[in-house]
Amino acid sequence: MPDGCKDNHYYDDGDVALISQSTVFKVHSVLLRLACNFFKVRLSDDWSSDSERALDSLKGDVLCKARECKHHIIMHDEDPADISLLLSVIYPNHNWQLSWKNIGTLWRLADKYIAETLLRELQVFANREFHAAPLTALWLAEKYVNETIYQKASTYVINDINEYVEKPLFAQLSVETRCKLYMRRLKIWEDLMDININRNRVCDANCYRVCNEKLRCILNKITGPILLTLQAIELVSTNTYTHTFCTKDICNQIVALLNKYGGTKPTIASLAKQPKFFIQINSP
Repeated sequence: MPDGCKDNHYYDDGDVALISQSTVFKVHSVLLRLACNFFKVRLSDDWSSDSERALDSLKGDVLCKARECKHHIIMHDEDPADISLLLSVIYPNHNWQLSWKNIGTLWRLADKYIAETLLRELQVFANREFHAAPLTALWLAEKYVNETIYQKASTYVINDINEYVEKPLFAQLSVETRCKLYMRRLKIWEDLMDININRNRVCDANCYRVCNEKLRCILNKITGPILLTLQAIELVSTNTYTHTFCTKDICNQIVALLNKYGGTKPTIASLAKQPKFFIQINSP
């Protein structure tokens, strides 16, 4: 195999030379046309291959192998590894696996080269698996304007924003999206800090004071996931206080409070249904 040729996508009967830096991919125009609208147009009779002057800028063996093909497409703005990944997707029965490690690269390539089938596959994956990498899903959804994934992923980021805010990718979100996330989290925090169990009867055993002290202890430690805080509040309602009436009244008040967050047994799914726990691309 000549130097500069990628052995996993260099086919003797290929009729297209994709040239990325010093790497030549000798591939088949019929597959490129089927996979990407960009190549469908680029390889049409109405669009010629790169000029001889452009080919003359190539050196040695790269130029030699490029001239063997009917079509030549110079892609020096692409990393050869990225082109290889795209070709692995295009060619049937080629070993590749979609993951959160390569979805960003593939989404960029699918968008740039108009690979509609691949783009749909990426959207399905992100919509199904967003919970495994919510910050990445949110970033992709914002970049490529996917409202559904954007909204779903935002719930996970809002819930545990301190986990994500220090990650480099968080800074790549738009200022608008970051502000929305911060504002949602702040509003939830303010609402929780205002929690106070009302004293509805004279209680010489201080049942209500004891309950509020337990709640205050929980709320003063809000730094991690909001969901864990709500689950800790739910446990306060299961405590048995000195008076039966007080216990029942406290339980009812906490149940009413938790219902504002989707139910008495809060889960990330119940939070996702509450407008305060998600953001949308085109909404403040």
